[in-house]
Amino acid sequence: MESRERELAEWARVHVLKYSLNESKLEQRVIAANEAEAISQQRLATAEAEIAELGQKLETSRRYSCIYSLLLLSFRI
Repeated sequence: MESRERELAEWARVHVLKYSLNESKLEQRVIAANEAEAISQQRLATAEAEIAELGQKLETSRRYSCIYSLLLLSFRI
């Protein structure tokens, strides 16, 4: 009987260790996912800032284009 109890105790210990290992792996995957999300958010913020900057440059170029067009038209008259 003692042998069977020891076997059951060892079996239980193995399953506790397996569960702990699975929990640890899950924790590691969650941490990795959170880190990946943070990196993605940084990239997104950088891209949005670049888009805003390019939009401002485009608007400035359009203004200059209009000014130069008006100057050219004034020289034709």
